[in-house]
Amino acid sequence: MNLSIFGKIGTIFKYFTSSYLGIEMFILSLILILFLIFNIRKRNILASFIVTAVIILMFLFVIGGYINFAGECLKAFIKYVMRYYYFPNVAVYFTSVFIIMIILVYTSYTKKIDEKKRTFNIVVLGLVLMNFLALISHTIFDKVELTLTYKIYEDDLILSCVQISNFLILIYIVVTIIYYIYKYLKKKYDE
Repeated sequence: MNLSIFGKIGTIFKYFTSSYLGIEMFILSLILILFLIFNIRKRNILASFIVTAVIILMFLFVIGGYINFAGECLKAFIKYVMRYYYFPNVAVYFTSVFIIMIILVYTSYTKKIDEKKRTFNIVVLGLVLMNFLALISHTIFDKVELTLTYKIYEDDLILSCVQISNFLILIYIVVTIIYYIYKYLKKKYDE
């Protein structure tokens, strides 16, 4: 497909004008864009909620039309997460532990994080680091070769350390996302 920029725009425009659904989606999108532009100066909370609700409804409408495909995508995502949890990749684990060490050092020195979040970070990330140190000491003293993937699955301690660490990382990510969403909403609506 070797189209110019105008050819690509024309293809998209043909799609929107080829069916009633396309025309409705095009008009609804234009209305939303204009509504948001005119709402910039007013900063009306009700308008923001309405736009958010319409966007969610549009998304659900599209998902509803492709419910089987959406189900397959969700199954594939869950399968990928479960496969990573039960059959972990050591390179990804080492990378995540390295990132966690950076976050732990940052948490120790920053003044931007409140006391509860700082305590949570130190406890959870400290437990991940403890599991990592147990894994490293076990592999060094028992001379376990981590480059051989099947060795990871044969050794209960290594597999347990990696899986528990991955679970703690997942908890950390979920709690951190919820914390920052709460902090954002509190800041935005408490003004």
